[in-house]
Amino acid sequence: MSSFYRFMTTVLVAVILSNAPYCQGDNDDHPRGHFDRLGSHIDSDGHVEIYDEIPTAQKFWEKHVRHRLPAVFRGAAKNFEAFNLWTDDYLRKNYGDLEVKLEAKAEKKNVPIGTKGKGRDTIADFLDSYVKKDSYIVSQLPDPMSPEIGVLPCITCGSFKNRILEANLWLSSGGTKSLLHKDADNAINCLLNGTKDWLLIHPKYEKFIPMAKEAKSEVGGFSTINVDKVNIKKYPNFKKVHYNHANLSPGDCLYLPYAYLHQVRSYGSKNMAVSVLLAAGLTHEKTFNNEDCESKDYKVFPKLTEVNMVWTYPGHGPQTLGSMDPMELRDSILKLFKKKDKVPSDRFLQEVTAMDDEEDEGSGMIKIQHKAYTKHFGLDKKKYVTAEEVNKIPFEQWKALAVDMDPDPANTEEYEYALFDVKQFQNVVRKSMNQKSGELDSEKFIKNYMKIGGSEKIANDLLEKFDSNNDEVIDGNDLEKTAEKVLSLFKEHSMPPKKVEVKDEDYLREEAETEEEGLPGDEGDDLMGDESEGEGEYREGEEPEERAPRDDDENRDYHDEL
Repeated sequence: MSSFYRFMTTVLVAVILSNAPYCQGDNDDHPRGHFDRLGSHIDSDGHVEIYDEIPTAQKFWEKHVRHRLPAVFRGAAKNFEAFNLWTDDYLRKNYGDLEVKLEAKAEKKNVPIGTKGKGRDTIADFLDSYVKKDSYIVSQLPDPMSPEIGVLPCITCGSFKNRILEANLWLSSGGTKSLLHKDADNAINCLLNGTKDWLLIHPKYEKFIPMAKEAKSEVGGFSTINVDKVNIKKYPNFKKVHYNHANLSPGDCLYLPYAYLHQVRSYGSKNMAVSVLLAAGLTHEKTFNNEDCESKDYKVFPKLTEVNMVWTYPGHGPQTLGSMDPMELRDSILKLFKKKDKVPSDRFLQEVTAMDDEEDEGSGMIKIQHKAYTKHFGLDKKKYVTAEEVNKIPFEQWKALAVDMDPDPANTEEYEYALFDVKQFQNVVRKSMNQKSGELDSEKFIKNYMKIGGSEKIANDLLEKFDSNNDEVIDGNDLEKTAEKVLSLFKEHSMPPKKVEVKDEDYLREEAETEEEGLPGDEGDDLMGDESEGEGEYREGEEPEERAPRDDDENRDYHDEL
């Protein structure tokens, strides 16, 4: 063998080895997929089952809903009017004034600001800037848009009928990614624009995945694993996790079973989807009620307005996105009466709140649930709750109970008030006072309020509330008259945080870094400042120290408190 030949052979071998993926050299020092993107640790078990035609309701339930197996319905959404109609211009012209909820493109990022406040925007204003902004629409679908959305015919009859919970709209400029997480309901996600790549993990593998610890009553949840850089050495059991994948193109729909772990990445200059949620209880039905399904035409896609849906949204005002299934709430309460006709009121309250898990006890949610059950069942006015009266409760009252016992501030127009506590707001006001005139400097107030992450829209609303005589000057008298009412906005809408325990130090560090990128500190000492230039302004990245409590804190009037 010539020396040249040996040299070239050596070079070729070196090149091949240098380009070989880590999986070829899987070992304890560098296990396959270590610090790589989620799913690199093992080959996919394959694409989920694909249907080119809609299956019968019986087949869909038997094969997929009952056994919790995802499926793709290729091209199904091309039957929706929205598939061809929903261009940016069309949406702006026909639905521009409708209000939607916003989220950041990457989960864990701060809630984005829209023209209607934090986490809320109109469709028109969102479309005017969404290409440049790090935000996207994740919102309940406004009712006026529903006639242009179709429903897969296999979920419009039999056991599926009356178990459609809600419809949601997803719209971004692409480039979104989710955490690895699971949802509380079954879902059919239909893509209208762009592409989506789904990584799907059966619930049986959850025991090998680091999860944030939540109350047992929370069916949804998320993993603390970094989806871009999985630490296999830290979580060696993750190597045992198998997964399937699904690649969606415009017009495709994916069935996602409830509690099925998944991670999603979206692509394209415009990525738009509509999802329809189905009750998780459908999975646990013993048999399928095939009534009115045998004569079903599975080539006809009914409009969303032609089916019964539990939760709807008119396009303005509060949403009910993510609210629990009232029928499941009803059924769970009726189980208390299996062997008895009545239950003592105090025992009833004990039992129904125990169903929501004792782990919620320390979170403050237990008080909210007590109040909701007492209100809707009149527990403070009677000694017993009977099975007969529970059976007679109308469906609309079950819906009201579902909302009251698990309220979500993010669904309300007052969401922004829930994001800041009273002390944060007091600091903003102190920082914005003009020491010479004793008046509130409106420009500084807006600037300082936005510094802690608030929106200009709500800042202006608050200034209007402070201005008691509408003279555009806010002095000490105005503050004294209006302070209690203004502060009550932050007090009334504050919510006890849901108990979520995260022990993953890497996740906590990344989350802290994310928060540092977004907002400066929000607590301070004497935030009135002095009379020098720049009074009342925060320095970028400054985190003011928390002031020590004063002896007269309890007795100060509201003017002094602000």
